[in-house]
Amino acid sequence: AAYFHTTSRALDPQPHFHVVIPNVCLGEDGKTRSIVSKRFYEAKLEHGAYFRLALGQELGRRSGMEFERPTDSHAKAKTWMEAKGVDPRICSLFSTRRKEVETQLGSTGRTSARASSWATLQTRRAKQEIPPRSELFAGWKRQAEENGFPTDVSAAFGREFPRGQFSDYRNALRTARDNLAQEFSHFKASELRRAVFVECQG
Repeated sequence: AAYFHTTSRALDPQPHFHVVIPNVCLGEDGKTRSIVSKRFYEAKLEHGAYFRLALGQELGRRSGMEFERPTDSHAKAKTWMEAKGVDPRICSLFSTRRKEVETQLGSTGRTSARASSWATLQTRRAKQEIPPRSELFAGWKRQAEENGFPTDVSAAFGREFPRGQFSDYRNALRTARDNLAQEFSHFKASELRRAVFVECQG
């Protein structure tokens, strides 16, 4: 089962899905047993990359939005994509949870991914009652307007949406293969698929 949520725990806009897989299956002998879940765990990065690619393609098809992969401090492309043309300040405005985590990290002087996971847990709020979406949307719109941001979608991007194009599959395959070969002496098929999905994002 997949559940669609639209908010973070701080009630910022954050559309995301939760996918629940029951720990039970029906064997060939007709008996129910628990599942071997290790393969689900091993495939989570591959499936996440595929989900982001499919999401971007569908958004591009419906609205013409374009996406790009941000780069790190070494100019290396990250594994996720972001919508082109969005003012970083509006992302910051609705990133309350990230600010809480960064504040916690700053108090410790730690910067690793493991420290970030720890800080996320340390600052996690108890879940609260979620207002109706109509109230949430009205509040987000009011908050954006009070901070000087347009609430018309096209205006927020600074232009009309162009028709986005994702990378050619064959080129993405070659790039993914070459990048993996530079870093590893061997890799799994699932790792290659994940890398291809990432490269297809642009």
